[in-house]
Amino acid sequence: NGVTSVLWSNGETTAEASFFPTGNQTVWAVGSNGVCASDTAFALITVAPEPVAAFSANPLSGEAPLSVSFFNGSSNAQSYFWNFGNGAISTAENPIALYTAPGEYPVMLRVQNQAGCADSLLYNFIVVSEAFAWFVPNTFTANGDNLNEIFRPLFPVPVTYTLSIFDR
Repeated sequence: NGVTSVLWSNGETTAEASFFPTGNQTVWAVGSNGVCASDTAFALITVAPEPVAAFSANPLSGEAPLSVSFFNGSSNAQSYFWNFGNGAISTAENPIALYTAPGEYPVMLRVQNQAGCADSLLYNFIVVSEAFAWFVPNTFTANGDNLNEIFRPLFPVPVTYTLSIFDR
């Protein structure tokens, strides 16, 4: 007959067991078929520390195009996967992302240790605003040729301004 019950050195009685603390340790398991046969196995295992994802960014907001530097503060991590919320991804430890359009972008970092254990962190958003671009012509030619006939400052949003014109 096959094994019907298992007793681990940590007291668990499931087919798989979890062990703490981290580091090297010897564990044993006793398997039984529930009738009369049992067997004990010993193994030296290494329990890897759990990874913890952490990061900061600078700047957190600004006008497009916005270049943001990300600083990885994760612990016990060996690999990194970044999703910047703008369609770009990276596996660099401390990447830089470029945001070219206005919006709010969530940023996610997923880290993994050498044993394959993972952790992730989602930061609510990087805020990118539209660049304030304005145009004020420095000359106009009201001569009837339909080019530069009107002096007209252009602003992306309504603004109040004072205009002074001087004659040399």
